[in-house]
Amino acid sequence: MKGTVRKSPTINTLPLATSLLSVPKEKAENLMIVDLVRHDLHGVCGSGNVSVPRLMVVEEYASVFQMISIVEGQIPFPPTAHCTAEEEKAVKERYTGIDVLAASLPPGSMTGAPKKRSCDILQQVEEGKERSLSLFRWEDENPTFAVEREVGINGMEVQTQTGTEKWHIGAGGAVTALSTPEGEREEMHFNTDDGVTPEIIWVGAAPADPVWYWGDDGRIFQVEYASEAVKQGSVVVGIVSKTHAVLVALKRNAEELSSYQKKIITIDEHLGLSLAGLASDARVLSNFMKQQSLSSRLTYGRAIPLSRLVTSIGDRAQTNTQHYGKRPYGVGLLVAGVDETGPHLFEFQPSGMTQEMVACAIGARSQMARTYLERNLEKFENCGREELVVHGLKALKESLAQDKELTVENCSVGVVGIRGEGKKAIEGFKLFDGQDVKQWVDLVAEEKDETEETMEVDS
Repeated sequence: MKGTVRKSPTINTLPLATSLLSVPKEKAENLMIVDLVRHDLHGVCGSGNVSVPRLMVVEEYASVFQMISIVEGQIPFPPTAHCTAEEEKAVKERYTGIDVLAASLPPGSMTGAPKKRSCDILQQVEEGKERSLSLFRWEDENPTFAVEREVGINGMEVQTQTGTEKWHIGAGGAVTALSTPEGEREEMHFNTDDGVTPEIIWVGAAPADPVWYWGDDGRIFQVEYASEAVKQGSVVVGIVSKTHAVLVALKRNAEELSSYQKKIITIDEHLGLSLAGLASDARVLSNFMKQQSLSSRLTYGRAIPLSRLVTSIGDRAQTNTQHYGKRPYGVGLLVAGVDETGPHLFEFQPSGMTQEMVACAIGARSQMARTYLERNLEKFENCGREELVVHGLKALKESLAQDKELTVENCSVGVVGIRGEGKKAIEGFKLFDGQDVKQWVDLVAEEKDETEETMEVDS
């Protein structure tokens, strides 16, 4: 059996399933295994004794439609007219059904081709792991027999510290030249869905349903967990005016001996991003954005439109919320860029949602920064670059704990904008770090000192 379609309200008839399975990839997989099984039986049955009475026929079962092929082999019995009883018995016992079975195991549908090389690799991958027991049972004294064997499951019971059992279940799919990574991953999960229920996967104190399923109240918990990762990241702020878009980020180090994390990344000469959450996930998304930007320049000779690029990462992230076993990206992004229509600021969320913003703050304690942005929202539209950066640093400062201060080490600034009219007037994305931000940090500190002095005089 190779080629399976699960029954559903939309796929409920044999003709429809047949049309869905009659594609080159499914046929190639089925035919590959047929050839492999024929080769296995040929070694025992000999030339001319192996046939394929049914080839790539779709059949209906209780919960699925499957494409099957039947390979038959006949063990040859040479003429025994001139043989003694002992010689005749020896001839008939030269090959038995057990020999056919031995030549067929492990099943070609499990190993693919070439079988020997696949088995060698599996031996290395599963080294030291116990396999589930197999049972060969003769039904009666007749030469026919039944086989009960778990060929695809590597069941291992492990007693954990919490007293629960952990089961390791291996699954795979046949790979051909027409295969795609996404399709093979889906097939791998499909192969275990019917045999393993969520209650077996989540043993002990785990939730009744996996976190990538819909909750009863319409929530997808994996997305919420990813959003929590964003809230744990250090705060980043974005503001846009008529002429510029500014990103301001608070950097922090994981420990005293480590350097500060990079929070702002240049994507192309006309755009960059700041991140809050898992930096490794941001690296994956930023690399994807760089590839898309480069591809646009090589193919069309121009920069990729900012809205299209942001939509593409939103689509990429949203796909992860639809698939069994995948997790959303645990990072939030603020993307700042400029095009012919002016500067823009977009927010990206782990759910895949993207939206254009006038001002935004994400990360830990970002609500305080948002309060500052909302309070000064009307001022941003007509601000120049310097004023916009100062507003961003002030919003960033609002989110700091009382014992923290803005320094040239813990903050960075990214700026992009326009100098005038026309494409050539675009001011490319530029990252300011270290001593480059000192003038703005000092300006924010001076304004704070003046405010404190005024409060003392008033009191």
